Amino acid sequence: MRSSSGRRQVQALPGIWAARSGLLRLFLGDELFPYSAASPLLLDRIAQFLDDPHIDPALARVVIEGRDVAEKALRSRALPS
Repeated sequence: MRSSSGRRQVQALPGIWAARSGLLRLFLGDELFPYSAASPLLLDRIAQFLDDPHIDPALARVVIEGRDVAEKALRSRALPS
């Protein structure tokens, strides 16, 4: 389910979130987050997603945590070898 931009994953998260409950939400939110697509484009998509005033606060937290990991991955890729 992972695409190069993470667009489909980010768009699918609210539906997946609404259809599940409890710890399964957290597990799926983390497992389906497009970490491998970490890029400035993904971070832009996440920012747009988080701009939605109707987003579930718990889902927003999971996405923010994923964003933080993606930001760290981008910073580490930029370090000299």
